[in-house]
Amino acid sequence: MTLSQIQTFLVVSESLNFTKAARSLSVTQPAVSTQIQLLEKELGVSLFNRIGRRVYLSQAGFLFRDLAQEIIARVNRSETLLHSFTPMTKTDPLRIGTGFGVPPNREKFLQHYLHGTFQKRIPVKSFHTHEASLINELEGGLADIVMFYRLSSDPSPFSVPSRFREVSVDSGKTLVLGSPGLPKDRWVRDIRILENFPVLLPPHESLIRRPIEERLTRLGLKTKLGIDTGDVDLLRKALLSGFGVGIFPNSIFRKEIESGELIGLSIEEVAFDCTLSAYTLDDTDSLHLTTKQVALQILSSRWSESPLKEKK
Repeated sequence: MTLSQIQTFLVVSESLNFTKAARSLSVTQPAVSTQIQLLEKELGVSLFNRIGRRVYLSQAGFLFRDLAQEIIARVNRSETLLHSFTPMTKTDPLRIGTGFGVPPNREKFLQHYLHGTFQKRIPVKSFHTHEASLINELEGGLADIVMFYRLSSDPSPFSVPSRFREVSVDSGKTLVLGSPGLPKDRWVRDIRILENFPVLLPPHESLIRRPIEERLTRLGLKTKLGIDTGDVDLLRKALLSGFGVGIFPNSIFRKEIESGELIGLSIEEVAFDCTLSAYTLDDTDSLHLTTKQVALQILSSRWSESPLKEKK
């Protein structure tokens, strides 16, 4: 589907006459017919009903006309915005706060992409703390972007959600994770597996700890808590060594799962849909694109995970 085809359709829909439309567009009548035929073939519907020598919009044609007008209006608006746009001449440092499980070193990738976009070095300052502090930092204007895991079904953790923009950086499920070296007779796809080994959980401050604990309590399981820490490296070493099993979002240990170093079981009772979300204060001023808006797009597109190497 091309803009030329959409514009041709709109002209024909106004005149309901292919010959008049051709004169209006300064093209031949067969060219108009070809454009409409190609558009109808791609959409898989007839946009016009032809009765005798008269042409009428079909039901699909009426629906598509509204959509086509919206597309053309958006294109025109884009041209207006871009002509009015003025690049930033000054950029402030970007402050990013991260919570439990967020992969480290994102700042260096952001610096690469921001430098390519703004053609200047933009300092990216990151800090790591628990989720409640991250929420307070963003609401208080002390951070530009914050990132943390939360259950997909939970409401926004912010007091005034409409003030903030949320994008999904990654998503997945909580799995029961363990080492392939665990005793096979005790490693079973059953919730009672959690009574066979020490259990590792996200830290208390994490938004995904409470629902897991509540579910375990409700099930009446006799579990033994293992290491209680937010240090992902320490949790990784414990799981790889066969110290116990853990309940974590699969994206935190994706590499270990894909390589077979860890095995993940999806057990319904503790399998929650979870999202690694990034938040920033909502700013709808399209004429003054900010560093944080661009950074948020980079994070949500996962460009920041590309294997870039800095030139020496």
